[in-house]
Amino acid sequence: EGAPRVRTVVFRGFAPDGRLKIITDARSAKVKESKAVEMCWWFSQSSEQYRFTGEMAYVGADDADVDAVALRKQQWGNLSDGAREQFFWKHPPRDAFDEAPEAVPAGGRDAATGNVLPAPD
Repeated sequence: EGAPRVRTVVFRGFAPDGRLKIITDARSAKVKESKAVEMCWWFSQSSEQYRFTGEMAYVGADDADVDAVALRKQQWGNLSDGAREQFFWKHPPRDAFDEAPEAVPAGGRDAATGNVLPAPD
């Protein structure tokens, strides 16, 4: 109980302090299961595999760490429009994509201005 399970996530780069930046929907099961994480990283060109273990730090919009919140906001703005849209779905994807999602802001953008909307929490 509380041990990490295999989950697919997308590596988004390194934070200035060297931590890995990985984003996921806060509503997903992987966030609720455990803060313990383990990842396997395969480098095909060198045929090397690295395993990392650690603890996940979820950064919400109201997090006390202002630098982490700034990174969160920057990463949100760097997402593709399609990736942002998924965070506005009523339910996050499960084992497979749900039926056609309900109406969501196209590209995660304000319809009138075209500006990127804040990340939903």
